Amino acid sequence: MSINNKNKRTELKIERLKELFEYDEHSGVFIRKNPIQGQKAGEIAGYRNPSGYQIIGIDYSIYFAHRLAWFYTHGEWPKVHIDHINGNPSDNRISNLRLATVSLNRENMRKPKSDNKCGFLGVRFNKGAYQSTITVKGQEIYLGRYKTPEEAYEVYVTAKREYHEGCTI
Repeated sequence: MSINNKNKRTELKIERLKELFEYDEHSGVFIRKNPIQGQKAGEIAGYRNPSGYQIIGIDYSIYFAHRLAWFYTHGEWPKVHIDHINGNPSDNRISNLRLATVSLNRENMRKPKSDNKCGFLGVRFNKGAYQSTITVKGQEIYLGRYKTPEEAYEVYVTAKREYHEGCTI
């Protein structure tokens, strides 16, 4: 699906994708077969966006490379999310991609959200201590209060490995 138009599937056909690019499933990169708009044949296609995802333009639409990799390999668009198993959004090797529900994809988060002030996933500073919590099936579980963010994070990661099916940390 094109990033530009989430409500309507762009009519990119597998034949067109394979006409324009070679996909190396071992490196996860798309190589341009033909020169276009300043890019030469043989160059890696696309660019990395600020979130680390590889983006590729095709016929005036833009696509996430991980979704193109799935399409290229399996011959059909993924109907759900694609999760990067190792948490690296620019690693588009097919062995690193899996179909995922929204919750499975979230369970594999490795970095805190941008508004997290202490810099550790699952940890927040609250009333003089670092508090650790984890959400499991929509329910927040309190994991305790700790003197350092590192201690709170260690407890969080242990719980994440136990409770989150999608966790690959």
